[in-house]
Amino acid sequence: MKRFLAFAVALLSCTAAASGDGGRLRAFEPAGDFRVAIFTAPEPLTAGPVDVSVLVQDRATEETILDAEVTISLTGPGGFALSAPAVRHARNRLFYAATMQVAPGAWTASVGVRRGAAAAEAQATFDVEEGSARPFRAWPYLSLPPFAVALFAANRGLRRRERRRREP
Repeated sequence: MKRFLAFAVALLSCTAAASGDGGRLRAFEPAGDFRVAIFTAPEPLTAGPVDVSVLVQDRATEETILDAEVTISLTGPGGFALSAPAVRHARNRLFYAATMQVAPGAWTASVGVRRGAAAAEAQATFDVEEGSARPFRAWPYLSLPPFAVALFAANRGLRRRERRRREP
């Protein structure tokens, strides 16, 4: 059992951080009659397409609101601005989402929520890095099989040495 736990810890320490359906949480704040959570994906954010997802809840009951009008606006370096209506997310129907092309630098996301007469706005800030080669982000997964093979070979070698020592 101890060996299994040691292996599980080693395996988990080699994997990249997991994120939920909406990506990385950037803000979760009360806004008017709502609670708004703003997520971004992928992680880390690099120049190119960025998915901005929003979860809207009723502030009093904390129930998810599925019939709101949500608009996402991004303001980037040099005052560059983007805006798009958010639609229900394809994978997780609790989220509203929009995908936008961003450049490297500091960005501010402003989310406008309207439901009936109630309206509110929430904000989040995040940094976008220069684009990087994607294969390098897979290194933890690619290094795991050689590590497992090396552990197996070391185990077999130790057992063989122990067997030779016991034989007359």
